[in-house]
Amino acid sequence: MTPHTVHSFQVAVLNLARRYRRSQRGNPFMATGSEGNEFLIAEYITQGHRRTIERKISSLVRECGVGSWLPLPFEESASAQGPLGIIVGHTAKLHSSQQLYRFQLHFPCSVLGSSIGELLEFTMGAVSALRCLKLLKLDIPKCHCDLLSGNRPRRDPHLDSLINRQSRPLIQAIIKPCFGLSDDQTLDLVSQICLGGVDLIKDDELAAHGSIAAQLRRVTLIKETIVRSCRSAPHRPLYFVQLSGPVGDLLQRAYSLQHAGADGFLFSPYSYGYDLQNYVSHNLPLPIESHPSSSGIWYSGKVAKLSARLVVGLLPRLAGASIVMIFAPDGKFRMGWGRTHSIFEHLSDPRICWTTYPAFAGGLHPAHVDRLVSEFGFHIIVAAGAAIVGHPMGPQAGAIALREAAEESVLPASKRSKPSPELRVALDAWNKHELIYDVRL
Repeated sequence: MTPHTVHSFQVAVLNLARRYRRSQRGNPFMATGSEGNEFLIAEYITQGHRRTIERKISSLVRECGVGSWLPLPFEESASAQGPLGIIVGHTAKLHSSQQLYRFQLHFPCSVLGSSIGELLEFTMGAVSALRCLKLLKLDIPKCHCDLLSGNRPRRDPHLDSLINRQSRPLIQAIIKPCFGLSDDQTLDLVSQICLGGVDLIKDDELAAHGSIAAQLRRVTLIKETIVRSCRSAPHRPLYFVQLSGPVGDLLQRAYSLQHAGADGFLFSPYSYGYDLQNYVSHNLPLPIESHPSSSGIWYSGKVAKLSARLVVGLLPRLAGASIVMIFAPDGKFRMGWGRTHSIFEHLSDPRICWTTYPAFAGGLHPAHVDRLVSEFGFHIIVAAGAAIVGHPMGPQAGAIALREAAEESVLPASKRSKPSPELRVALDAWNKHELIYDVRL
C-alpha cells in the first residue's frame, strides 16, 4: 500500500470508529472515563487485494462489533448492545505475491468479560470461519490479565524450591501407563528412575488405567515406591499424574488423587478448555502442568486460526499453569526455534504475576540439552520418556545420562568433565538425531 492509500485507509477506519462510538453512546457495555483508556490489542494476518483490503478489514470491525451485515435501524438510537472493536491506523503488506496484510484491532477491556472463552469469542468468534484470517498476538493490559487469571499470585512452593535450588535444568521422567506393565514391572521402573536422580516424574497422557479406582491404586503404589527409593536422597522427585475424565467429576477425582500421593496434575487445556483448567487450578493447591495433547488442532497447518504463541504460551499461562509442556524445537515434532522462542517469551510475560516454567518434550535425549540451555537458560524442564526408559544400559543409566547432560550444559566448555559411560552410550546411540519411529516421514 502506498502512503496515500495507508492514509486514506486510516481516515476511513477512524470515520467508521467515530460513527460507531456515536451509535453506542449510553450503551452500558461501552467503557467510559478512565476505564475507556484500557484496550486489548489483537493483531491479525489476512489475505486480500489492495483495492478491497480496506473494505474487508472494515467489515471485520463490524462483525467483531455488532455481528450484522446490514446497518440496523435502531443503531442510531444507541440501543444496540454490541461491543466495538476499533482498528488502529496501522496496516502493513507482508507478502506481495500472496497479498498478505497484518492489522490490529483495539478492544475495550470493559466489554471482554472475565474469562478466556469470552476473550476468544470477541477476538476470534464468528470471524474464525473466514478462510484467510489468523490471530497472531494479544497484547493484554496487566489489569485484564489479573482479571482473567483470578487476580491471584499463584505460587507452588515445592516446585519453586526445587527449581531455585538447582543451577541446572530439571529432569522430568515420563512413564507410560499405556505400556500395560505389571505392578512389579512398573514399580521396578520407577525405582530405577528415582535412583538415576530425576527431579520430576509424570504419568503420560495415554493412560491405560481407565477407572478412578485403578488410577488411585497406581498412584498409591508409585508414590510409596518413590518415597522408599529416595529415603537417603537429598530430595525426592515430584509426581505428576494425569487428570482426565468426565468434567463433573474432575475436582473430586483430583482431591482423591492428591490424597493418594499426587504432587501435581497433568492436564490438557486444549482438549478440555482453558477456563476449565483455570477453574481446576483455582480450586486445587497443587501445580498444573499443561500437556500439549490436542494443541496442534488450534495452531498447526496452513489455515490455522491461532498462533502457537497464544495457544501454547499466553493462554495456558493465564489459565493457571505452573508448567507448560512444549514440543521441542528439534524433537520429533520439530516445533522450530523461532516459534518456540515466541512461546517462551509469552511464558515469561511480566504482566502475569506468577512464574510458569517451560518443559520441553517430544523425542528429546542428552544431545539436545546443551542448545536448549543456550537458547532459553537453565530455568527450564527437560522431559524424556524413551531416552530414559530405552537407554541401552537401562532406565537408571538413562536418568543418569540426562541429568549429567543437564549439569554439564551450564558449565563452560573448558570446565566440562569427560562423559560418564552412561552419557557416552546415549550420545553414541542417538547423537545423529535420527528417530526409529519418525512421525514426520
